[in-house]
Amino acid sequence: MPDERDDRILTRSLAVVGLVAVLLTSAAGLTFLLGADPEMLFALQPLALMATLVVTFAVISRRS
Repeated sequence: MPDERDDRILTRSLAVVGLVAVLLTSAAGLTFLLGADPEMLFALQPLALMATLVVTFAVISRRS
């Protein structure tokens, strides 16, 4: 059963992922306008967000 600490860590991690998602979406739009392959952008964005969640959760968990 998760406790309050786990909930706080997850909430903070998801907040960071949300911020990164906004930045990645903006960057993807700009690279698309510059001629990048849209399939590659759609494939890499979820992977980057999952990696961000894992790293952020580990860092916040370690610090608290």
